[in-house]
Amino acid sequence: MFFSALLLCIFNVMLYLRGINTFKLINRALIKDSIHFNNYLDFKRMASESDLRKWEIPSKKDKFLTGLYVKNSLNPSSKVEFVPEEGRKVRWYTCGPTVYDAAHMGHARTYIACDTIRSILENYLNYDLFFVENITDVEDKIIQRALNEGKPFTEVTSHWEKEFWNDMLSLGVSLPDCITRVSDYMTEIVDFIKKILDNGYAYVSDGSVYFDIESFRNSGKHVYAKLEPTSFNDLNRILDAEGTLGEVSLNKKSKSDFALWKKSKVNEPSWESPWGRGRPGWHIECSAMSTCIFGKEVFDIHSGGIDLRFPHHDNEIAQSEAYFDTNRWANYFLHFGHLHIHGLKMSKSLKNFITVKEMLTKYNKRQIRLLFLNSRYDSTLNFNSGPDGMDEPIAIDETFFNFFSTLNSKLSNLSLDQKWSEDDLNLNKEFEKLKSNVHAAFLDNFDTPKVLSNLCKFISTVNTFMFDPKNQIKYTQALLFKQYLYRILGVLKLVEPGCEYGVENKSESSENEKSLLNELVDLRQKTRAFAQATLKNKVDSETTKELLKQCDRLRDQTLPNLGIILEDCDDGTSVVKYKSLKDQQLEKARKELKKEQRLQDENERLQRLSIPPEEFIHKTYPNKFGKLDENHLPLEYSDGTPISKSERKSIEKVFFIDYILFRLWKNTRGNTIKGWRHNLMQCINLINLGIYYI
Repeated sequence: MFFSALLLCIFNVMLYLRGINTFKLINRALIKDSIHFNNYLDFKRMASESDLRKWEIPSKKDKFLTGLYVKNSLNPSSKVEFVPEEGRKVRWYTCGPTVYDAAHMGHARTYIACDTIRSILENYLNYDLFFVENITDVEDKIIQRALNEGKPFTEVTSHWEKEFWNDMLSLGVSLPDCITRVSDYMTEIVDFIKKILDNGYAYVSDGSVYFDIESFRNSGKHVYAKLEPTSFNDLNRILDAEGTLGEVSLNKKSKSDFALWKKSKVNEPSWESPWGRGRPGWHIECSAMSTCIFGKEVFDIHSGGIDLRFPHHDNEIAQSEAYFDTNRWANYFLHFGHLHIHGLKMSKSLKNFITVKEMLTKYNKRQIRLLFLNSRYDSTLNFNSGPDGMDEPIAIDETFFNFFSTLNSKLSNLSLDQKWSEDDLNLNKEFEKLKSNVHAAFLDNFDTPKVLSNLCKFISTVNTFMFDPKNQIKYTQALLFKQYLYRILGVLKLVEPGCEYGVENKSESSENEKSLLNELVDLRQKTRAFAQATLKNKVDSETTKELLKQCDRLRDQTLPNLGIILEDCDDGTSVVKYKSLKDQQLEKARKELKKEQRLQDENERLQRLSIPPEEFIHKTYPNKFGKLDENHLPLEYSDGTPISKSERKSIEKVFFIDYILFRLWKNTRGNTIKGWRHNLMQCINLINLGIYYI
């Protein structure tokens, strides 16, 4: 460096002696070269950052490979092959809830998606999974609620943690293999922070410890914000994740630096540390606890809601890499999409949430799981909280329920005819295609909507076959179908092990009860057939009618109260369906709610029809439009601005249709059928004119 400066001085003296102009030219050239050199250094640094950001697939040597491809947030441009770090073992850490309030459907979406993927990995792909989930029981929202209620924060967290696990079990979500609670790991968290300080990636300021992002970036070994590089300077999200409580140092090196240890204020929970009493920052908790459990630099999967990607997960990555001083921590990051309600993210802060408990008073856990299974786990799901919002999952649930009830009725009678016809062979080809499609869907980033679509399509094919009078499904084939479908539905957590579809407890469908029920159904069928034949011959008709009433009472009252639905078929046989009393009550309540909604919609429609043309615009669009023309159509907005041509055209269409319906409503009140027909023909002529006009 010294010799370069000396050489530059000698050149400048010589050039000065030769003349100012020459000096300027040469000096400009030197400056230009210097700029090029600095640009080169910047390019080298950019190239280095690019290399550090690049995700590399783990080695495939001696690994259990299934052909599974996943959407990894560390490599968002394309799906990547899933390769475990060690053999067939999969170590997975997921971010659990902050326990200060009731679990809502947004939580259900995240944890059911997580539970489904866990089941696919374990029960379908046969990975040896070790699943860890944390409970955040030290956090600003918890402390604030405890202060507001005048309770110790531990009383708040223990109550809501218990409620959370109960809600998850009610939805069929399995408990983790290991639960890490923040308050149990304070010593380990402090030790974790110490090592980050020792490695030179953090600093102490006014009793708090902050992560030094600039030191981390300038180390040449690391890069910050691997998941969302473009959010690096999003201070709003960074500061929001820091919380509102605790002391914030005025001497932070950068506004982006986040707290590893927060100095606590008076009346806030605190623990001893080398930097004074305080508590951990939010991000450090997961890094420390996952390291305590896995005890390794690298594990396989980290997951959480999409809103955790930045800054929470990006900060977790930075802390953990700073602790181990390596450029690799978790190999795969899976992020679950949001649940939106009326276009907005469902959250407690927006007060637009529906609790899990409330949802379970209207729908069973299968229907709630089907709602989420019918959407990609990593996509946004728009949920309609109205009576029609669950129509699709309920329809799928009923499809499965009715199909297996029918299939079981076929399996109750072992047919001697087992020779396969051409139709049987074709049905088997559809079955082979189903298995292939389901397998491919599972391997394609856990595509559960495609799995459900294929299952429903196959069921439709089998139903068509079974309800064709010339076909008789073979016993072994029907059994094969049922066993495979139950296996897949078991993986999706829609069928309990050893139970029929729709039955949640083994005791509800024991073999002895099934045998007894079959005998009872058979006796009822014979009694019913005898009574019907007797009635046709007009023999002792009163007694026969009473006998038939008793048969109907057994079907309509006695058996439903025992969780059994009996459906009589045209051929004199009956189909037995198992549906719990609770599910029957939920179904009845839903039908009543839909009936009320239809009546409400009908009343609103009639009110709309009764609006005369001159009032239609102002009642339909209150306070939006001002002056109307002679046809009662708007000329200007309420502020006097002329209406645009495109909006005028669209309003004309709506107005014209409503005008026709108004004419029909007005002219047909109290009319005879003939009057209705006459007015309807008038309206049809008006519609034809209107179509031409529009």
